[in-house]
Amino acid sequence: MVRYGWRTAALGSLLALAFSAGACKKQRSYGPPAENVYRMVLQAKVTSLDPHITSDVYSSQSQALAYESLYQFHFLKKGELIPALAESLPKVSNGGKTWEIKLKPGVYYQDDPCFKSNGGKGREVMAADVEYYFRRIADKKYGSPAYSGLDTLIKGIEDFRQGKASSISGVTVMDKYTARIDLLKRSPRFIYGFASVHGAMIPEECVKYYGDDISNHAIGTGPFKIVKYSPVKVEAVRNPSYRQEFYPSGGMPGDKEKGLLVDAGKQIPFVDKVILEVIEEDQPAWLRFLSGDFEQSRVPKDSLGATFVNGKPNEEIAKKGIQHFRAPMSDVVVHFFNLEDPVWGKNKDLRRAFAYARDNAAFIEKIYVGQAITAHTIMSPFEWGYDQHYRSPLQEHNIGKAKELLAKAGYPGGQGLPEIVYPSNVGATYRQINELLERSLSEAGIKLKAEPMAWPDFSKRLKEGKYTAIGMGWVGDMPDAETSLPMFHSRAVPPEGQNYPRYRNKAYDRLIEDIETEDNTPGRYAKIRKAAKMLEDDLVILPVAHRVGNQLYHSWVGNATFVDELFKVPFMKYRRVNTSAAR
Repeated sequence: MVRYGWRTAALGSLLALAFSAGACKKQRSYGPPAENVYRMVLQAKVTSLDPHITSDVYSSQSQALAYESLYQFHFLKKGELIPALAESLPKVSNGGKTWEIKLKPGVYYQDDPCFKSNGGKGREVMAADVEYYFRRIADKKYGSPAYSGLDTLIKGIEDFRQGKASSISGVTVMDKYTARIDLLKRSPRFIYGFASVHGAMIPEECVKYYGDDISNHAIGTGPFKIVKYSPVKVEAVRNPSYRQEFYPSGGMPGDKEKGLLVDAGKQIPFVDKVILEVIEEDQPAWLRFLSGDFEQSRVPKDSLGATFVNGKPNEEIAKKGIQHFRAPMSDVVVHFFNLEDPVWGKNKDLRRAFAYARDNAAFIEKIYVGQAITAHTIMSPFEWGYDQHYRSPLQEHNIGKAKELLAKAGYPGGQGLPEIVYPSNVGATYRQINELLERSLSEAGIKLKAEPMAWPDFSKRLKEGKYTAIGMGWVGDMPDAETSLPMFHSRAVPPEGQNYPRYRNKAYDRLIEDIETEDNTPGRYAKIRKAAKMLEDDLVILPVAHRVGNQLYHSWVGNATFVDELFKVPFMKYRRVNTSAAR
């Protein structure tokens, strides 16, 4: 699962700032760009171009321009896996414990000076790159989030990690294009680890060439080659050595009528250039979209009422031919606690008091303007194992109960209770989020100290455990509970993984280990429900909402359709821009 900070829209008060900032710029007329370029906003700074060491959406989106893994999701058939660098789906044998993967021949890395033996010419992707992938993420010096769970899954990988072996016995290069992976136990959904950018192939010689500076370079096989990079802007051009890959020839019922199959069978990508620009305040980004500076945009909260009339784009938007797509997102917004905190982490009654003191219904209405549904577990509605009928008792807003629990915990009226250290992202909306939370908690006697900071600092605080409670959004990268529940296994406590609450429970761990090895049966479903309830009973996380996305594309964007946050860039290779020069 990939995660990112609370993401909502900025306040309308920033309109003045946006207009004043634009006053010094020469305004171009509204319309498509003259060059074949696709431009999109990133909502926070990029921390690294290295997909093996990051786990946030913003970095992942940038990395996906240049890097690819063995498999990918179908553009039009949601949730369907298809080969990317692999030639076909894996051959699985030995009771599900041996996976054989064949690579496509003739796929080359992008040209780069790191290929010294080739004079800077990118070499072919080989099975040895798969073997190197596992060696790299197992190397302690990288602290790769991708390693979590592999210690008890892949034969010999933990011995390699601990320096007891010079190679991984469970990863074998069979021939130039074939790799075999031997598991210690069944893992029916193992393939999904190779379906995101965090399973990308990176050439070993380039990692050695650049050393730590590999974070500022992307040498992959993807459709675009990054030519300029900074934490606030990424520019990429069409990869001239990109393999043969074509726009899908089939989709879902109705896709042909929507015009989504006009380009069926054509070589991708269609655009020559991509620009990703970081704008942390939503209103300036929104105004620039409306002026034609970006090809797509979300709709800020404070603009929803003006943008839509009876659920449809207003006259101005409709007149411009802007395309609107609205759909639930595969995510969940949560609060969670640092369970190593000496006060809040050791007292369930305090955490339960927090739960009853927050006004989640008011939060959804004011922050998301109704564009979200209440979340009752850590799982998104798109994950296998999600129970659409379950209702969490912790969604009740009850100040009386909160005060009773504070007194029971030994802090009547909040007397003597340390304030909650609450890191937050920067921006007007985050200030509003923090103020709402501070107000509701203070009614019960709980004090919250919000500490706004940029995303890289926020991420660092998470990993170091320097917080009391925190609010985040979590985005799933596979349609199964295995994308969310295993994060809270004790093996994933940082720096080994992404168990940021630092939850440790042996009974929970055993449930997760069963869930990971079993096929989808009523028995597995029951275990998923039990694990989710355990997180609730132990007050590890407090679910807030599943967001509904409103995505807009200008009229000149072809093959536009709703996509989840993680796939905006991976699916950019299917987009088409009808430039002003072509009109």
